[in-house]
Amino acid sequence: MPRQNQAYIEPRATVARYESGRFVIHTSTQWPYQVRNTVAELIGVRPTDVRVVVETVGGGFGGKVDSYVDAFAALLARKARRTVKLVNTRKDEFVTGNPRENAVIRLRSAVTRDGEIVGREAVMQLDAGAYAGESPFLTAVGPQALAGGYRIGALRNVNQAVYTNTPPTGAFRGVGGTYCIFALERHMDRIAAAIGMDRRELRLRNVYRDGDTGPTGQTYSDLALLDELERVDQAAPWAEATAAGPYRGVGLSAVIWVTNSGPGGVALKLNDDGTVGIITAATEIGSGAMTQGVSQVVAESLGIQASDVVIMPPDTDAAPFDMGAAGSRTTVAVGNAAKQAAAEVREKALAVAAALLEAAPDDLELAEGTARVAGAPERAIPLGMVSLAATWSTGPITGHGSYNQTPVPFNAACSLGLLLPAFAQPSSHVHQCEVEVDPDTGKVTILRYVIAMDVGKAINPDAVLGQIQGGILQGLGYALYEGQGVDERGRVVEDRFETYRVPGPYEAPPIVPIVVEGYASDGPFGAKGAGEPPIVPVAAVVANAVADAIGRPIDALPITPWAVLAALRAEPAEQARQSWSWRDITIADEPTIAETAAA
Repeated sequence: MPRQNQAYIEPRATVARYESGRFVIHTSTQWPYQVRNTVAELIGVRPTDVRVVVETVGGGFGGKVDSYVDAFAALLARKARRTVKLVNTRKDEFVTGNPRENAVIRLRSAVTRDGEIVGREAVMQLDAGAYAGESPFLTAVGPQALAGGYRIGALRNVNQAVYTNTPPTGAFRGVGGTYCIFALERHMDRIAAAIGMDRRELRLRNVYRDGDTGPTGQTYSDLALLDELERVDQAAPWAEATAAGPYRGVGLSAVIWVTNSGPGGVALKLNDDGTVGIITAATEIGSGAMTQGVSQVVAESLGIQASDVVIMPPDTDAAPFDMGAAGSRTTVAVGNAAKQAAAEVREKALAVAAALLEAAPDDLELAEGTARVAGAPERAIPLGMVSLAATWSTGPITGHGSYNQTPVPFNAACSLGLLLPAFAQPSSHVHQCEVEVDPDTGKVTILRYVIAMDVGKAINPDAVLGQIQGGILQGLGYALYEGQGVDERGRVVEDRFETYRVPGPYEAPPIVPIVVEGYASDGPFGAKGAGEPPIVPVAAVVANAVADAIGRPIDALPITPWAVLAALRAEPAEQARQSWSWRDITIADEPTIAETAAA
């Protein structure tokens, strides 16, 4: 699998100044506290000597989780005693960025004749580039991702990050998942062919059910996989898709994905005009998690319009800690903290309003921007008046909330070095894709893409649909077009948009979204993360569909027309499947550089 560039619209940019012995940095980042701590460590000062302010971020997709140009700008600002601005060119982004890592994965499984997977061995080697950077974390995600949504008996999973003389790789939406699920689902189709079983039936036989135990001992409950498989089949019957005719194919995938954990805090203040201000270090990176998700949680809790919720720019001097906009965690983690803070604001506001309305707090409600007597809406007072009265009596009304995911029980003896030994707030997803392949040109046309996605509760249904559509299109780029190459000297080949192909609106296929609600979550109002999951299985289902259409294996990405034509002219799938030997792979408990290279 190749490297994939995040290709966000806004390049990395930072403005730094040095004043009164402190660094002030305005930057485009997904994680302001990470920038603060990294800059402080690199320069050799206390973290509180660095202030980070985040303006509107023009996209991230994981590429702006860490700090990059900020420390250089800070050092130059201190040296010059002037404000310093650094902005990457697009070539800078492609050459010095941290794209999704390229990887090689090999799988073998022990399967009974009736399709039960009783054992598996997996070896993954990913390209770290010249420096470790984020690679140790990315390597530690793969073992969970390689399980997919299917039960496994005995499992041995070895993941290795390999140093190469190339630019470093890093986080990208669906960290570790896109290529792991690609390999897994291609493997599942091969298993089905080997034992003569229908591919959908094999998945039905093995998907996780409630009460099943994952590879690290986590017990799953309230899963939607069987429900989603049925809903997808109702929307696009498998029997019809598999009988569509020559050069038409269909692919299927079932996945469990994680909502990232990590702490977050929120402070709320009720203003004298009835609006509510949110102070947090959580950033809005274009997903709507803050501007739609968290703001709606606050609005719903306090009986006001979402437009009356004002989100302050993240500022590490004023905002509580947040672990960053990554892994679909913002709506869940920050939303829970915001809901907790809103409960405190609500309690204080009702106490003040009770005195003004001469009623008991328990008889009041907050609705339509007022505090009013329940059942008697004419006895009401605007929230702005409540805030003003509180300011000059008991003091300004504020609320504070903090959240961190409760640890999920797992068996520590089952794993070593995992970043996520258990999936917090797991959600389930089923994708099905139908394609048509032109045997003369190798062009792949997506005829229909169906996705059933477990979101727990859609806080903002339109935002969820936007994430589904965007994630699928970004995944299609990974499947069909994108691949950032590196030549024999370690230089990036595709270093601009003229040479790096990303899909646009004309490549958007007919998408049938099925938003699945009602499966349990600890998120606010039952919400789960919705930003990452849509991209994870896309390459897998497209590859399975193309392989089905042409009757040849597809074992590499991207699936360009040239790759399709090469596959059509290659040896039969069975011979290709047997063309390499598992005995060629060497794994040592503590591999040396030579052993890793040999493997």
